[in-house]
Amino acid sequence: MDMLSARLVDAAASDGQLLARIARGDQDAVTALYRRLERPLFAFLVKTLRDREAAADVLNETMLDVWRQAGRFEGKSSVATWIYSIAHHKAISWLRKRREVELDEEAVAEVADDATASQLLRGFHGVEFNSWRWTSADFTIAFRTPEHADRNGAWLSLKLTVPEASLKKLGSITLSAKIGGAAVGSETFTTSGNHEFRAEAPASAFKKETTEVNFSLDKSLPPNATDPRQLGVIVTSAALVAK
Repeated sequence: MDMLSARLVDAAASDGQLLARIARGDQDAVTALYRRLERPLFAFLVKTLRDREAAADVLNETMLDVWRQAGRFEGKSSVATWIYSIAHHKAISWLRKRREVELDEEAVAEVADDATASQLLRGFHGVEFNSWRWTSADFTIAFRTPEHADRNGAWLSLKLTVPEASLKKLGSITLSAKIGGAAVGSETFTTSGNHEFRAEAPASAFKKETTEVNFSLDKSLPPNATDPRQLGVIVTSAALVAK
């Protein structure tokens, strides 16, 4: 097969087919998947890191991990979701190592990090691919209350993925957040993929040294014969940051 014909075959292959070939050691499949995801994944990393050189480095590290871990992919999410989660995890690690952001160790919860697992009070399933966790319909995260939040308020952020399979069955998913029983925000997701839920929490919500945030979904996937879990959304990280 000549080079042009091979590229046409690669272009017609699905992400899953390319990943299966990568798992068998096919370097051409790595190149094909890289070309397919390079632009959107690079844009995602630039937005996260705000550093084009760092984004390029993390992109290469991500694809190296895809090469190494392709055989471990279990198909519980789309291939693209899996790869974006690897990239997100690496981007956060880069930010922490370079001290580009100053985050209180308990103001951010990386859900796959053992060090912050105690902050996930309820409603989270086990870690998958060292990057994320599925939630139930209701889940709670504890944060150390940011300094001066009782005077100025704080921003609540939740990084999540809405799988395409979930939307096909549920139509849309609305996520709501409460602190101390008071609603601080809600958002309805009608498209699959990676999202960030953001809400502005008022100063009146912060009365203790530790703040528990209760999240709830209006819809979730019920347990079935192949998976006994109730599945809400996929979460990679959450943060509560002073204004």
